[in-house]
Amino acid sequence: MTDEPAPRYAIELSGSAEADIDSHIFYLLGISPDLAGTWEQDLRRTLDSLEVFPRRCPAAPEGSVFGRDVRQLLFGRGKNMCRVFFVVRDEPGEHPPAVRILRVIHASRRLSDQSDEP
Repeated sequence: MTDEPAPRYAIELSGSAEADIDSHIFYLLGISPDLAGTWEQDLRRTLDSLEVFPRRCPAAPEGSVFGRDVRQLLFGRGKNMCRVFFVVRDEPGEHPPAVRILRVIHASRRLSDQSDEP
């Protein structure tokens, strides 16, 4: 048995995910700039956690919207919970392995079938 470290995955944001994040930050800025800054820092830290063992997160029920194996990570609590939809790219020949963030939406919102992913 070897004690090789787990592979690290690069984190990539789709255009839709970036727009989702920017929109939520803009909304929070209207409430409190401090809240917006804290939320963004916490989200970035949460996304960075996907660098190791991203498959720890369950499959998203809406995976069919994207036509592939999509996983979800819950971020936040209560009224402020968001769902992070992502795919893991680590097929042989894909270097480096990566996690592609597809969308970041409030948990109360429905996922539309619009994505910039093929």
